[in-house]
Amino acid sequence: MKNYSAQLVLLSTAILIVFAAINWVVDPYWIYDTPEFEHFNARKPLVVTNMRIFKISKLLSTKPEVLIIGSSREFSGIDPKHPCFGKARVFNAAIPAQPYTESKAILNSLFLKNAIPKQVVFGMLFENSQIGKSVPVDYSLDNFLPTQKYKLLVSLSTLESSLK
Repeated sequence: MKNYSAQLVLLSTAILIVFAAINWVVDPYWIYDTPEFEHFNARKPLVVTNMRIFKISKLLSTKPEVLIIGSSREFSGIDPKHPCFGKARVFNAAIPAQPYTESKAILNSLFLKNAIPKQVVFGMLFENSQIGKSVPVDYSLDNFLPTQKYKLLVSLSTLESSLK
């Protein structure tokens, strides 16, 4: 019985390592900064449909001087490279249908990291403040957890995305 248990643990560990390696190399959500190779992992089409994972992960690994928060209007309407921002490090964290709870979580996560931006451009859309409004399907406060990148490494859904 001990031999069987040891083999089961070893097999499970090996499978998790293989999952993690594939997900790290392919990096379907563009959050691990792995080397990119044309015709293999350079294209990241799933970033568009998993924008919350991508943006929050990138934001938590940077220290922006100017932060843009809001919904689709700020996402597509404010260019972080506009000359009005000068040479400041600008991060556009606006995501379509971004609820206020997500905007608050973005600011809180930066405050906890002691990465407080000098300026915040905050787009407020009345529709996003309505009580009882359903949140977007891909919205999750788990995206703000420091362990989220590691959970995604061994996730079956990430593996499925990697295979796509």
